[in-house]
Amino acid sequence: MVWVPLVPIDLACGGMAAYAQTHHAPEMVAERKNAADGWLAPIDSGAADGAQRVVLAPLEPGDVVIMGKRTMHESMANSSDRMRLSCDFRFFGEQSHSTKHYLDIAANTVVAPAAAQ
Repeated sequence: MVWVPLVPIDLACGGMAAYAQTHHAPEMVAERKNAADGWLAPIDSGAADGAQRVVLAPLEPGDVVIMGKRTMHESMANSSDRMRLSCDFRFFGEQSHSTKHYLDIAANTVVAPAAAQ
């Protein structure tokens, strides 16, 4: 996953925090079920078992945060009167699937998620 802030990110407008070395801990999400919108239910940060919490702020527009799809991360509270805007890009291989629409770059086609069975 690639996360790109489009506005300045500081501690007041929040941003993101990630937990170091949690990308090798799939057991934290193994029992979680996808919500109706396709996202996993939130994970209690206590499940990180002492992993170092890294606050990703300050950041400037165009900075890039890159992490694996299993890296535990969280959105931080926005206590300012500014709107936090960002884009995230998710990349996955041909053998993977998505519960959301995505752009197949090789075919230049938007692909809808398969119907639930």
